[in-house]
Amino acid sequence: MLNEKTYLEAIKYLMNYYSSFTLKQEQINLWLKELQGFSDKEFVAIIKSYTKNNEFAPQSPTSFIKEYKKMLLREKNPTEAFERFRAFMVSSNKNEPLKNHFDGLELELAKRYYGEMNGIYSDQVPFVRNKYVADYKENVEKAVEQELALKLSSGLLLE
Repeated sequence: MLNEKTYLEAIKYLMNYYSSFTLKQEQINLWLKELQGFSDKEFVAIIKSYTKNNEFAPQSPTSFIKEYKKMLLREKNPTEAFERFRAFMVSSNKNEPLKNHFDGLELELAKRYYGEMNGIYSDQVPFVRNKYVADYKENVEKAVEQELALKLSSGLLLE
């Protein structure tokens, strides 16, 4: 849960960083209520990421929620995940259990695509990669939305 001191320090930082950024006390209180589901560490990371990636001051708590979502999505790279799976499939380890090499979503997708990748011709790889990447992105976006839903107090969720 977001500590009020950490939150107020972050708001002060934003007011110094963005010359046009001001909040009324009512807004400060409302924003804290909306953002309480984040830990101090998460919120500080959001502020750092927001100021790094946005030229303009935040307009509402939604600005931070969107930034957090972007942060989570940046952490998950579907192309890198596919390349790890592809490397596994051409290695001598491919007869070992998938769970020894993958977990979570990557394990689920490895199970789903194992048959398609086993003995695949190289000219077919881009088609399987595209399907894998699309599946990966869809599943990650669902997981991010679920995580955000758990963190947000008012049910404020972005579509």
